[in-house]
Amino acid sequence: NYPQAKSVIADSAAGFVDLSDKLTFDPTKANSLLDEAGWKAGADGIRTKDGQRLELTLLVSKKVLNDALIPIAKENWRQIGVLLKPQVVDFNALMAQRKAGNYDLASFSTSTLNDPHDGVWDFYSSEAKESGYHNAEVDKLINAGNAVLDIEQRKPIYHQLYKVLADDPPVILLGYREILSASSARVSGFKPDIYNGLTGSLPDVKIVK
Repeated sequence: NYPQAKSVIADSAAGFVDLSDKLTFDPTKANSLLDEAGWKAGADGIRTKDGQRLELTLLVSKKVLNDALIPIAKENWRQIGVLLKPQVVDFNALMAQRKAGNYDLASFSTSTLNDPHDGVWDFYSSEAKESGYHNAEVDKLINAGNAVLDIEQRKPIYHQLYKVLADDPPVILLGYREILSASSARVSGFKPDIYNGLTGSLPDVKIVK
């Protein structure tokens, strides 16, 4: 049911589940953990261990968001002594390398979500073969979310699911786009809808003279 699905997504993604205390940026702690693991900063600031430099490749596709992401990510990783080496490839090549496991980090965007399951299905253990992610509680909650249709019953299930994912994250969420819509004051009956565009409003749209 698309209206219900949209409401669950909006309710879950728009701040009703406050996870800010679980998603802190703490380079001091990261540096301490790397020190404990034996990675020592070299003359250029990049950490080394047993003669190996701490370098990570980041797979990205060419897009405006990644143009902004790359310099920020490189600086953040350098703060903890890691050299980040971006590798810009087309989307098909990115997905192929990810599937083959030939990468350290990969950044990509999801498409429009018509149902909250669309945003979590690949965290299900049987689907997460590429990442190796497995969490029995996540599996249980995904099954529970798919077992009911009623909007009010689905909301608390997905709220709990996102809390579990925040404690054991399979991915790091970097951005959430907001889409702005505008229409003339002469137009009535238009309801912005990122899922169906203008077509969902057409039966009710009128031009006021």
